[in-house]
Amino acid sequence: MAAVFKASGVPGAHAHRFRHTLATEVLEPGGTLEQAADILGDSETIVRKHYAKWSAGRQASITTLLGRLWGRSGDAPGYTEGTQPETRGRTVWNQ
Repeated sequence: MAAVFKASGVPGAHAHRFRHTLATEVLEPGGTLEQAADILGDSETIVRKHYAKWSAGRQASITTLLGRLWGRSGDAPGYTEGTQPETRGRTVWNQ
């Protein structure tokens, strides 16, 4: 494995770093926790805990799903475009 890590050219490369990258690449475009868990050989709980961070791709997938549930693509009740600096451009839940 050391030769593979060296050939990657990634500073500080180790197996866990590449697992995290793979999980992110599965989840970012809207892959499910179940799919990521199957690929990584982990449970969905472990994937959610360690790899399922917020991303624009996952948020878009969630927003689309909620829009389908409420009959409006990307327009779920209670959701609006964020206007505060920490949410600008993201779809956020109005509480």
